[in-house]
Amino acid sequence: SMLQLSFLLLCSFAAVALSTAGRTAQDCTIGDQWTENFIRFECYQGTGLVVKGVRANGCVPTNKDGGALIQPGTTFDEKYFTYSCSKSGDVVSYQIINCRDSTGEKLVVGETRTMADGSSWKCFKDSTGAIKLSQETQGGCIYDGKVYTTGRSWRQPEDFKVTVAGVVRSIGNAVQMTCRSAGASGYTAQATGCVTTAGKTLSNGGFATVDSLNVKCLIASDGTVTMSVVDESDVTCSFNGTIIKNGEKYTSNNGDVYSCIFGVSSKTSCAFKIGDETHTLNRNSNAYINGKYYSCNSGSGMVDFGQITGCTLPDGSLKNFYSTWTNGTEVNRCRYTVSGATITTYIEIIGCDYNSKTVGRNSLEIIGKDVKKCAFVDGLWRMRNLTTAEYTAYIKSQSTGGSSNVFGGSGGSGSGGDITAKPTTTTTTKPTPTTTKTIVKTSTVVPSTTTRAPVPLTGSPAVVPSRSTLSPTSFITTKDTEAPVTFPITTAPGQCHDLFEMCSTLAPICYDRNNASLSNLNKIIKNMNVTVDQIKEIFKIMGIDK
Repeated sequence: SMLQLSFLLLCSFAAVALSTAGRTAQDCTIGDQWTENFIRFECYQGTGLVVKGVRANGCVPTNKDGGALIQPGTTFDEKYFTYSCSKSGDVVSYQIINCRDSTGEKLVVGETRTMADGSSWKCFKDSTGAIKLSQETQGGCIYDGKVYTTGRSWRQPEDFKVTVAGVVRSIGNAVQMTCRSAGASGYTAQATGCVTTAGKTLSNGGFATVDSLNVKCLIASDGTVTMSVVDESDVTCSFNGTIIKNGEKYTSNNGDVYSCIFGVSSKTSCAFKIGDETHTLNRNSNAYINGKYYSCNSGSGMVDFGQITGCTLPDGSLKNFYSTWTNGTEVNRCRYTVSGATITTYIEIIGCDYNSKTVGRNSLEIIGKDVKKCAFVDGLWRMRNLTTAEYTAYIKSQSTGGSSNVFGGSGGSGSGGDITAKPTTTTTTKPTPTTTKTIVKTSTVVPSTTTRAPVPLTGSPAVVPSRSTLSPTSFITTKDTEAPVTFPITTAPGQCHDLFEMCSTLAPICYDRNNASLSNLNKIIKNMNVTVDQIKEIFKIMGIDK
């Protein structure tokens, strides 16, 4: 009908008016190429009625004019996501198809993976359907891409060399670092030892032998770590006027065995005879020999317990030293003390019996969601539920002080347009269809990355980096808007630009030609808040009868 054809013509005007985003065929130079919304566009020479046009050729991951082009049908891996460059008709799109974990492995939507460092990576879709990646990491120090919680250590490469007799020799290859809590400042990495070329870790002030050289590890208060070669005299010992070389042993008259270890002599064992047999007990060890009890401690000589062999219970039974047993709700152990020549035995309560398991005094036992404590209640050690304060402290202790990050991706889509030659007739005609597509600009955010520098030896803070949540880009595909097949040309009293204000109101309908029917006109007018009088005014400008 006349009304329907006139409305479709109005939609064509609206499409032309909106075709202003990006560079269009009207304002481009043939041969030019540029990048918008991660899509590479080209201005090309047309043929036939097409004077020139703009077309989308592929995707540019860097979103820069000089960036490398990837062809439709291929994928591209970035740090956190895998992108697909696809083409449908003449519309090219660049969008996320899956996530990637910390090692670069594929992580599909809906999948969660726990990494070797304890971090959890999850690929999911948010409420808008955009693919995102979440990372949950325990709090601690970061080194070489891994997170180390409080108390955990790692080795940081460091070459320690010395010159001996004019020859340069390597004596160490790393520093041991340990993560420490720094309170409100987060975490700090602290040097706690040296690592020799043989792989042995030395604490501050510790010694080792490396290729016949005696070396020492020193850590200064400012965190500076050094390894040096020491003289033989620095690692020898003197015992009762006798010089003992490093690594050698010396037995005293009472059977105590001493060892010289890098300049420090210490008792390492006890040697004693029972009859014609010689026995040896290491320091701080005990043994029953022929039914009698013997102990070697740091004191002089070996302790012979004589007739004392354990703890006597009220019922007359005997328990061996260090044996344990259950007494009601409590777990007991037989112990002793040695003071000079006096040996005293006693029974120690070491904890509570809970399901045939020993729970240490004031310790917690966790079974599923049930948390109980071994506590002193009414004169006895027994298991009980946690108080409110204890439970609150327990919940707080389970917090790692870690971080949770969510990463979003970027992307875009676009198509081209062209310019056609104007018809030369001025009567009713069938014009060449004009395809006009809008290049939809979308805001994009490129994922940020954090450069993780090696942990300094000076113990400066090293905390889990925070990353901003990145908003996903909307992927919008435009539709072609065709000119009507035929329409009457009349003399319009107004000008073409007089239609643009009303066209901008009706423009959204123009992207769906099926809505531009007479049966839907009332609904369109209602939805777009356009009155019948306004439609009549448009028709009047266009010179169309009611």
